[in-house]
Amino acid sequence: VSRVHRATGDGDAARPDRAEAVFVVGGLVCAACPPRIVRALGLTAGVLEVAVEVLLERVRVAYDPARLGAQDIARKLRKLGYEAEVEGAASASDRALAGEKARRLAREAEVRRYGREALLALVLALPIFVVVMLLKPYGPRGVVLALEANVLGSRRRYLAAEALGSLLLATPIQFWLGARFYAGAVKALRRGSATMDTLVALGTSAAYGYSCYALGAASHNRPCCRSHRTCAMDGHCFHGHHYFETSALLIAFVLLGKYLEARAKGKTSRALRALLELQPARAVVLCDDQAETVDAAALRRGDVCLVAPGLAVPADGVVVRGASTVDESMLTGEARPVPKSADPERNAVYGGTVNLGPGALRVQVVAVGDDAVLSRIVRLIEAAQGSKTRVEALADVVARYFVLGVVVVACVAVIVWTALAATRAIPRSWYEREGPALFGLLFGVAVLVVACPCALGLATPTAVMVGTGVGANLGVLAKGGAALEHAAACKVVVFDKTGTLTQGKPRVVGCQAYKMTEDDLIRAAASCEQHSSHPLAGALRRAAQQRGLKLLRVDDAKDVEGLGAQANVGDLGASVAVGSSRFLRELGVDVVEDETTQRWRQEAATVVHVAFDRRFAGSIAIADAPRPEASLVIAWLHRQSIDVWMCTGDSSQTADAVALQVGLSRNRVRAGQLPRDKRDLITELQNDGLVVFVGDGVNDAPALAQADVGVALGAGSGVAVEAADVVLVGDDLRGVSTALDLARHTYNRIRLNFAWATCYNLVLVPAAAGAFYPATRQRLPPAAAAACMVFSSVSVVLSSLALRLYAPPDLSQKTGERRCRRWFGRDAPCDEERESFLGTPKGGDLV
Repeated sequence: VSRVHRATGDGDAARPDRAEAVFVVGGLVCAACPPRIVRALGLTAGVLEVAVEVLLERVRVAYDPARLGAQDIARKLRKLGYEAEVEGAASASDRALAGEKARRLAREAEVRRYGREALLALVLALPIFVVVMLLKPYGPRGVVLALEANVLGSRRRYLAAEALGSLLLATPIQFWLGARFYAGAVKALRRGSATMDTLVALGTSAAYGYSCYALGAASHNRPCCRSHRTCAMDGHCFHGHHYFETSALLIAFVLLGKYLEARAKGKTSRALRALLELQPARAVVLCDDQAETVDAAALRRGDVCLVAPGLAVPADGVVVRGASTVDESMLTGEARPVPKSADPERNAVYGGTVNLGPGALRVQVVAVGDDAVLSRIVRLIEAAQGSKTRVEALADVVARYFVLGVVVVACVAVIVWTALAATRAIPRSWYEREGPALFGLLFGVAVLVVACPCALGLATPTAVMVGTGVGANLGVLAKGGAALEHAAACKVVVFDKTGTLTQGKPRVVGCQAYKMTEDDLIRAAASCEQHSSHPLAGALRRAAQQRGLKLLRVDDAKDVEGLGAQANVGDLGASVAVGSSRFLRELGVDVVEDETTQRWRQEAATVVHVAFDRRFAGSIAIADAPRPEASLVIAWLHRQSIDVWMCTGDSSQTADAVALQVGLSRNRVRAGQLPRDKRDLITELQNDGLVVFVGDGVNDAPALAQADVGVALGAGSGVAVEAADVVLVGDDLRGVSTALDLARHTYNRIRLNFAWATCYNLVLVPAAAGAFYPATRQRLPPAAAAACMVFSSVSVVLSSLALRLYAPPDLSQKTGERRCRRWFGRDAPCDEERESFLGTPKGGDLV
């Protein structure tokens, strides 16, 4: 089973002991949720695999249907405290579109709710802050006296006007707007765990609870001490201050952070949403030359649709009449319009692409639902965005114990500082204003509030989601975060030749027949290869068609992977073998190779030999021109200090000729390679580092699976695409440089996010606990700690969103010249001089 099958469910669908279900899950509040779900479901009998897609708010579970069902898993998720429903079973694009719409509506409602609550919390909290932090210490005497006036009008009990106002304003913030944090903390407690809600609930409750205690204790103060002033009877009075502004501002800042985070997270899935919206809702179907507008989801294979200029193609199909140009940039990233007509070479069109005109197209539908290209792309993107990198796996482990560790640090800070103050082990001036208990408590509250596991949890998935979305827009589909991680660190890139470095459109350029005509030789070879999918077989069939030759009936046709084909041609009454010289010699054929065949190979043509009943019949030269962009891509890879190889089943002379044209040296070419030989080459090169293999054919599948990152051209075979880790939607080799460069940018962003989130917690948690207080005499106020926590989460998401500014690398030599001049001055005109200066062999040959 290929790796993509596990992600999409395609490959395991027929297994009776394995099923897969996707659950829409609500209540994923922080980074501690995914590892908790994975751990809980993993302990459930019958569950095989669990993947939590946080940003898509989904859980993908593979399970044994003989032991439990999807609804059993949904009930288990609900017992964990989450809202869970089984996702419907429409096509991938329909499911994703419906799910994305539902998520967008839910996210918009969440953003509005957080916005309202944050605004209301700030409206209620700011007056407390202004009065306590500005007017009381710095206001006019008349205002201060008014604020300290006793609202109880009693000589025995005392309650200042500003204290009562603060209590009345802080209480709804604490228990109404902050109710969500209490609910989340209670749910987590029932599950025997702790989340971000736990930290917020503990921190704000401590500040609010102490403030209420301070009001009650101060109400019994003597009249001379009711303004918190000292007197001779100092020991009988309570001099603590309330901290309602702290609890109120904490909740207000956290809600504001949730609002900003929800808005930013909504933008990370914009690329997927734009891709889903490409699919048109309606289609014009022709029935007996009568046009009828129908729902595009109701289209079936064989339907003929009319696509007028300016309209989108409703489904994958082939053009049966008409000629026009089509914009495929949304799928391939290539802005140039693509001509389309009934010509078999350019009749394929894809759902969501736009007919630019000038003519209308009649398109026969060939793929709908999950078989459509758009659905496959959506599945790949969702699988990629739900996968985990090693960095994210580490973050999950940290998040699992993070909250508990923070609570322990907060408790230790409270106990240590309170004990130091109570025993007078520290100067009295440090705690004189608050008293020992409050002095220690404020350190604990700051620790609880400043800690931010969300930043750790968001560091990787937001970058992967944005990176894969950007890649999809550029025609590069990565099947997972691990593929991006490996591609970013690759040291070696290996290219297949036929159809990868070459254009994949081979044609017969020469023929040498013995004791028969050239037409008879080509007819026999094409007939033998008529059922083969190899590009060279296609060239033989096209040559026969161009010459007007009718293919002969064959029996017992057999393809020998990487070597050739053999069949009994009934009309000739002979066994025909077509393939390489090695293949025919293994069959006992005395192969004749002369100056003509040598010249063909030196001109980069592939020589195919033909034998009748083990007797040599002739040779056919097939040429496949190198892709015009191949030399640019290889030169760019050399500039990135990446070792580049080429492997092919062709002869060494042909391989060397192609290598010379694309800029590779002979010591980086492996010729005469069977599929297993290509796989063994990858295994050998993996001793020196991570290896990327780029191919497009069925015989490339073993090497694609063996490589650390397999890259398949989207125009290649389905087997190659399924075995690969990265798929290039367009038939352009520049996608390789884009994929590797984007992978490096994405992974660097992941590491930056993770480093920032880690350093933030490693620095600010000890700072909030008072580690630097003896040296600086400065304490991190709880309200400032809340603002720092908000900033950490939002900054990680904004950092990931910066990937949307990514532009593919410029492969032109001018880029190298600019870089060379920037490094070595105006007199350094090219990369060759830079390589000479650095001691790197020309062409990047790293021996």
